[in-house]
Amino acid sequence: MIWRTAAIAGGAAIALAFARFSYALILPEMQKQLALDYATAGLLNTVNAIGYLAGALATGSLAGRFGEKFLFKISFLVTAISIGATGLSPDLNLILFFRALSGVAGASCMISGAALVIRDAKRIDARFVTKVTGLYFAAPGAGIAISAFVIPWLVDGFGWQAGWYGLSAISLVLAVPAFFVIDTFDATAHDRQASSVALTRKLRRLLLAYGLFGAGYIGYMTFIIAYLRGAGYLSTAFVSWFWVALGLAAVATAGLWSRYFARTSSGKRVAVPLAMVCLGTILALAVTDHATLLLSAIVFGGSFLAVVAGVANALESEVTSQAYSKALGTLTAAFSAGQIVGPLMTGVVSDRSAGLTHGLWLSAMLLLAGSLIAWSHDWDRQRDGAAW
Repeated sequence: MIWRTAAIAGGAAIALAFARFSYALILPEMQKQLALDYATAGLLNTVNAIGYLAGALATGSLAGRFGEKFLFKISFLVTAISIGATGLSPDLNLILFFRALSGVAGASCMISGAALVIRDAKRIDARFVTKVTGLYFAAPGAGIAISAFVIPWLVDGFGWQAGWYGLSAISLVLAVPAFFVIDTFDATAHDRQASSVALTRKLRRLLLAYGLFGAGYIGYMTFIIAYLRGAGYLSTAFVSWFWVALGLAAVATAGLWSRYFARTSSGKRVAVPLAMVCLGTILALAVTDHATLLLSAIVFGGSFLAVVAGVANALESEVTSQAYSKALGTLTAAFSAGQIVGPLMTGVVSDRSAGLTHGLWLSAMLLLAGSLIAWSHDWDRQRDGAAW
């Protein structure tokens, strides 16, 4: 079960680590070569988030019609190819198109893969659920670390386009083990049936908290490398080690978060890691020495994917397995909506204040608000509230 989940988790790695997060590694060179201001740089991540929103909204229906296994395979390939196509031309319109396409496919890949591994774990032994979700959602952390070892050197040596080509090549390699094991996962009637989802009042808080997380964390993930460069940390080696620390922290803490999720309530599964993400963002803004910046990477990296896993775990205890894909798609849509406005807000505030500091403080405040709302999720003990 663990090895099969690790193989499928390659889809989560390319959907988030490569299609979304690695943009930060390539962005400074794109800004230099394409003369992008912060607002335009934010727009390039916003269109990716718009695509992710569209994919999240469509995944439940598509999984019901075509099956989650087929959807996973197709969306994996489209994500991998569109990542590479982002580097085909300096034309901004083409870049925007392929950023959006990688978002659409990435969302479907991420959600259908999560539904497959969680359902399979519940079929074998319900105690496996927190373990496999922890592993699955830690995979983007491994992807971040891999990209940190490869992409900065490709970009420095061959230009921004080489970065996208490198990410696409790694994605296609990860497709091999994923496609090899995909047919071993449980195929039930749920694969072909999209159930309706009623969101209770209690889940509305989770929806809002997840949306604020999307708006807040993406400012850090989009602009932190540009922030480091602006603060004078121009060394490719330091930038690489910063990104490696962030990614490896996500992998290293996955087991700890899984044990925490197994012992705590739904709201705290989201609120506590969200508070840690906020702390990691503030650390980077408070003191800009090497040690504190690396600590920021570790704290942020060790908790931001735990928010995603926490939401998946909280949702698993709130809805039936038949409705899980559609419910996760709905919450992911709120997350994606936050990611749409987040980079634009951060970019606009940063342009107007002639620096990234104010924009990143805005991100931290959004994260704090999300944490408080998620904490209040457990106050409402109504299990059968009105549908949303």
